[in-house]
Amino acid sequence: MNIIPIIQLYITINMTKLMKRNYIEEMFFQPTTHRENHNVLITPEIAKRLLDNTNSELQRRITRADVLWLSDLMRNGHFKQDNGDTIRQDKQGNIIDGQHRLSACIEANFTFETVFAKGLDTDSIMTIDIGRKTRTYTDVLEITHKKSYKYAIHITGTVKFIHRFNKDIFGEGSKNHRNSKISTKDFLKWIDENPQIIDFVGETMRLRANGDKLVLASIFCGLKWALDKYNKLESDKFFQMLSDGIGLNSTSPIFMLRKRIMTSKFGTNTSQNRITQSQLIFTIIKTWNYYLDGKTTSIMQLAKKMPKIKTIKKLEF
Repeated sequence: MNIIPIIQLYITINMTKLMKRNYIEEMFFQPTTHRENHNVLITPEIAKRLLDNTNSELQRRITRADVLWLSDLMRNGHFKQDNGDTIRQDKQGNIIDGQHRLSACIEANFTFETVFAKGLDTDSIMTIDIGRKTRTYTDVLEITHKKSYKYAIHITGTVKFIHRFNKDIFGEGSKNHRNSKISTKDFLKWIDENPQIIDFVGETMRLRANGDKLVLASIFCGLKWALDKYNKLESDKFFQMLSDGIGLNSTSPIFMLRKRIMTSKFGTNTSQNRITQSQLIFTIIKTWNYYLDGKTTSIMQLAKKMPKIKTIKKLEF
């Protein structure tokens, strides 16, 4: 029996395996400093190593429901592989986009074809999927700050509100809608310049939680941030009463505002009862002015434009 062909076949098989291992190591696990795009097959084993080698602080939190949904698509043959979606890796070998697909690949024991982009700057994570459901400003905040925040969604909503409020977007209505958006860069820059916003939102959300939650969180927190700049002591009192209504008499402007909001939220859904977001903001400020002036009222008419914000509480004798 001529064993030479068998030996040659053995050598060929082992060389092929070695070349494959070397290819996998070089392709996925040897970072590069320059941008590369490759069409690749990712196995569950490769996916696990990619995720294990990734700094968890650079990724948003895994949503288990998304992983299960994707893994079901993979098992049932409905996962779209040729839609241009990319697995992205930074220059240090961290996966900065694609963790849910990789996790689903492991869950379903599924090998899939994809575009693999490597050698990206880590900061590019801030621009991935912004404007789509998959990655939000909240995700970017937690990734860049390398920390999970209990009130992260409300921090994001509050910052967006403050941005629009400072630009008088509500006062101008839809005419200035294009200027209402804040870029990812400016969003993070604002938070870095106002780091106290983190604790502020936490404290204000706890205040709101002790009340009736009549006002949307982003408006409640955003307006308190704004009015704190005018008179912090009175702002604390005002929003406490707006939140829980404790100690208010029937002629208090805050009492009447709460009553008007309740009618809008829980009363008959008519055009007369509905309050637009802008009307609510204007009327809260109008109520603030009444409160500082010591006014009483038997009805709170909705404000149709932004009032000038008062700062000084009228002295009581």
